[in-house]
Amino acid sequence: MKLAIITTPDRVEQDKILARNAKKKFSDVIYTSIDNIKLKVGDEFGVYCNGDNLIDSDYTLLIPTLKYREFFYTTVRILENCRVPTSVVSEKFFIIWNRVLLLRTLAKEGIKVRKAFSIAQNVVLDKVLKELKLPVIITTTTGKRIYVNNEEALKDVLSLFEAGYMITFEKPITPESIIWSFVVGNEVVASYEKVEKKMRSIVLD
Repeated sequence: MKLAIITTPDRVEQDKILARNAKKKFSDVIYTSIDNIKLKVGDEFGVYCNGDNLIDSDYTLLIPTLKYREFFYTTVRILENCRVPTSVVSEKFFIIWNRVLLLRTLAKEGIKVRKAFSIAQNVVLDKVLKELKLPVIITTTTGKRIYVNNEEALKDVLSLFEAGYMITFEKPITPESIIWSFVVGNEVVASYEKVEKKMRSIVLD
């Protein structure tokens, strides 16, 4: 079985542990960073790394980040077109970074989520104060998050954005615990819960 692992330049060192452990399960493991990948489209499709075409892999583990999301998305589409299973499917890819779409998807599945909305203009002070009230968390399209707890600070932050710039507003919450899950395809393969400073592995139903 052949596995390809594609990470990012800023994670290439810390993700090496995945490649080391993968070699215990797969006969052939290709480990690389997305900036070493060359894509080919046209009469033929290809995802090349040092001469190897990753469409010949049995499975591809992708570790995308916001900075390289468009390149990762194109890579996913090519692999799907060649019927190579991937850890992230294209139809769900952008949910990772679209906060409102992610929260809406979770809410449709019966999961309680924080109140949020997105708007593509900068004159929204009254709407924010009416719909959410302060404090709020502002998230930009680059993923940067800003905590705002007074009206004057909110005015200053909103003045930084031009009309038409997408901004997401959320109500901050203080959870009793935080659960991290590692998802491959549609399957949760591992989860752990953090309560205050303690962590423990959990099994989700």
